Amino acid sequence: MREMNHFSFAHLKRYLTGLLSFLLLTGCYLSPFPFEYLNWNIELTKIEKPSQSEGSYGALRNISSGQFEDGVVKIEAETKDPMQAFFVLTNKSQYDLKIDWRKAKFVDIYGRTHPVRVTQMQHRGLDNLTEGHTQDDDTLTEIKRAQFVRIRVTPPDRPYIRRVWGWEIPGMRGSTLQVLFPLEIEGKSYEYVSTFEVTRFGVSH
Repeated sequence: MREMNHFSFAHLKRYLTGLLSFLLLTGCYLSPFPFEYLNWNIELTKIEKPSQSEGSYGALRNISSGQFEDGVVKIEAETKDPMQAFFVLTNKSQYDLKIDWRKAKFVDIYGRTHPVRVTQMQHRGLDNLTEGHTQDDDTLTEIKRAQFVRIRVTPPDRPYIRRVWGWEIPGMRGSTLQVLFPLEIEGKSYEYVSTFEVTRFGVSH
């Protein structure tokens, strides 16, 4: 009887080992929560700036399709991830522009405020423009006249995105994230605030 039990256990062990190997090779997992893909649709809804900058450098000229332009800067912004945003910033003025990222903020979709980490991204040159410069420690971006930079802005420690299995998270659609950064021109600092809205959110498997 002991030998039979030993044989049955060994046979069962081989069977379970083989089944687990098959499931792993075919991409199936014995888990009550299948692998989830978070599907986002996030749009830039507005960019705000201090009204006192309008008298010196011109009023708001345009905002549509993820673009904003005034007398100081042209901003193109987009994201497909609620924990980061991409910007192309083009100096439209006759002065040097600076952004001190140590004073910037990232407000995530849960309303939590974070400092930011900025990374300058490579970008194919725009017509008649050269690239600006971000310091090696990513704390300061400088954009001279007729220059542009393309950057990615994220919180330093990427916050965890709350996930559920199966259905859209109630209230997630319509939530917003913001990126606030001070743009310095002629020694004066003006805060630009970009607001993005989640227009669609779902979970697929």
